[in-house]
Amino acid sequence: MPLTVLFDLDETLLSTHMDRFLPRYFDLLGQTLSHLGQQEIIASQIHTAVEMMVANRDPAKTLKEVFDENFYPQLGTTAEACRPILDAFYQQQYPRIKSVVQARPESPELVKWCLSEGMPVAIATNPLFPHTATYQRIQWSGLDPKDFELFTAYDDFHFTKPNLAYYAEILGRMGWPEMPAVMIGDNPSDDLFPMDTFGFETFWIKQENQRISWEGGNLVDVKSWLKQVIHTPRRSPTSDPWVNIATMRATPAVFDTWIRAKPDWGPNVVKNPPKTRVVEALNSLIWFEKQVHLNLWGKSMLERIDDFIIHQSPSLGEHLNREDHNAQEILARFITARKSTLSRFEEFYLKASKELDEKSAQTINDFLYQIADHDRQLLRRAVNL
Repeated sequence: MPLTVLFDLDETLLSTHMDRFLPRYFDLLGQTLSHLGQQEIIASQIHTAVEMMVANRDPAKTLKEVFDENFYPQLGTTAEACRPILDAFYQQQYPRIKSVVQARPESPELVKWCLSEGMPVAIATNPLFPHTATYQRIQWSGLDPKDFELFTAYDDFHFTKPNLAYYAEILGRMGWPEMPAVMIGDNPSDDLFPMDTFGFETFWIKQENQRISWEGGNLVDVKSWLKQVIHTPRRSPTSDPWVNIATMRATPAVFDTWIRAKPDWGPNVVKNPPKTRVVEALNSLIWFEKQVHLNLWGKSMLERIDDFIIHQSPSLGEHLNREDHNAQEILARFITARKSTLSRFEEFYLKASKELDEKSAQTINDFLYQIADHDRQLLRRAVNL
């Protein structure tokens, strides 16, 4: 399998000029929602709602759901009541902002080459916009959104940059490709550091007046870099426990999208795997949460951590309760169990891990890696069977 390529969008594939784009966007949006109050009040509430999206750690809530509950009630309205006027805004007003941005002619050529080499490509832009806004910006860059495995938008994603779980959610939705992924972007803190923490190669699209030591260049340099990466030995799997915790947090978010998605969540969800396969994978994960993870965690508290091992999961469906047909109920059970597991590990790494000797700490790190890797294997099989 070839490399999986993640592209940032703004200031990477498209010169968005955010210093001009965002003021124009908020001005037009404020005018559209002027019936709700003064533009300053609306802008302030948008800022608050966006902050809550960035802070979200709940894999059971999409970013849109977080935004909606922190924006509309405070202005005395609902998302449903505002939907017609916002739909009209994105169809009629938002396209006017295209005059601010500038397409980069290298972008279509680069993406076309990646596709010709069989590389799956995705747009990994900070998912703070609805899918229609991101869809249009992809088009403004001279690209076809349908050429991408997915692009990140607030309708069907749960985490934002630079949260490690954001990148784990993208890769999970793509079935955790077996070959390494790479990230190409302009923002070191949002695009490069997180993916580097995962152990993946990154390429920095340099901007003027930026001076950091990182491999990069311009878009025209990316093709030769990718050719080089293809022949570069893989990095060893990371032992960073927070990467594995992020993977474990992203897994229920992936299933949340697969189970709850509706057509109005955006074009990404049409590529979701079949519901029956998703439910089978969920049942397997629930079984492991209850029968394996908790058992081994108990052994760790008894200082029997050398017993830690997770065997290869049986075939999907072996743990399936044939009487349990309610996918939403199965999802809720898994999310509850996984949140409990995450709480144990997070508390452990914030407190107790400092008291362990190096060997014991490494053993628990290995156990955590096995859980995250089991997640990756199940997602891979759910997508690729």
